[in-house]
Amino acid sequence: MMDRAEKKPPWVWLLLLTALLPVAGQAQTGMIAAGGAGAAAAVAADSVARKSDVDAPISYDARHFHEDIKNHVLYLVDRAVVKYKSMTIEAGKITIEMDRKTLTAEPLPDSLLSAATDDSTDGNPRQLPVLEDGGDRIVGEKMVYNFDTGKGLVVRGRT
Repeated sequence: MMDRAEKKPPWVWLLLLTALLPVAGQAQTGMIAAGGAGAAAAVAADSVARKSDVDAPISYDARHFHEDIKNHVLYLVDRAVVKYKSMTIEAGKITIEMDRKTLTAEPLPDSLLSAATDDSTDGNPRQLPVLEDGGDRIVGEKMVYNFDTGKGLVVRGRT
């Protein structure tokens, strides 16, 4: 029997096979190498396997996470980090939509102000999205990255 740290949710293997987002590992931290042993185990567990579009390891970390299996969405919340090739994205909240193959990074709202006004867009956001790629660093209010095209959008970015 596997302990909690080794247990992988069943949807993780589906993600591996479809190469929408290779997510594996512990409940709140994970890493997978492209074409690694996990992929072979996943192929044995499923009758249909597709070639992975991933050519480098992707790892993630967050204090909390939630998966919406029905809609194929993964939410990483509070000190969320996703690493891919030379790129690292950090933010208060990272949403990964597997069907759209996109990653959206946003800050966390100021919890006191949002509770008082019921509007999370006002106040001082915490944990603004930060993108580091090579030696370059950019901070923005919102970031969107497409895994298929390798392109992204930064709202109100500054270096």
